[in-house]
Amino acid sequence: MQGAWCGLGPAHWSALTHKRVAVHAHNGHELRGFVVTVDPVSASLVLVDFGSGEVQVVLGHAVKDVQILDQDLDPDLDLKNRLETLFRDPGDEDSSLDLDRTRTRLLEWIRLNRVPVETRGAGLAVAGGVVTVNPPFRVQDCVGLNQVVLDRIQRLIQNQSRDQDQSQDQDQDLDQDRDSPRSDP
Repeated sequence: MQGAWCGLGPAHWSALTHKRVAVHAHNGHELRGFVVTVDPVSASLVLVDFGSGEVQVVLGHAVKDVQILDQDLDPDLDLKNRLETLFRDPGDEDSSLDLDRTRTRLLEWIRLNRVPVETRGAGLAVAGGVVTVNPPFRVQDCVGLNQVVLDRIQRLIQNQSRDQDQSQDQDQDLDQDRDSPRSDP
């Protein structure tokens, strides 16, 4: 059975990100925590409770309704950063300067490939917002409901990495040629 929750759609679900909520399930249970994300396909929520240290995944079909707690309060920047970096690989910690550089390079690369793109918050909105690329701007940081467009943008990002690797290899080859002694025949 598909409930009212599943019919609300991604626009409603994304508005819940970083909010403290109470999730009421069809089985009568209530779960509380901050919304880390909502899967746009299954309508499943990922909640985190910092007090207990629990991370819970609530499957979309089990959700009866979701109530925002502390409705008058907007999440502060510290909380947003904490939630956004919660599941990041520790080796992926980039400084904000590196992230800005990476975002600028990706923005230029996407424009070079004639795809409409604009900055939106800390991320990039691609193809009129059909795909969003979030920091740290890797293939796995792409989010979108249109699978065809999502796949194309992910391939574009993969190609950027390959192109940059090849350019660096060519630059190193040129540097080695300049540094090596020349013998005139």
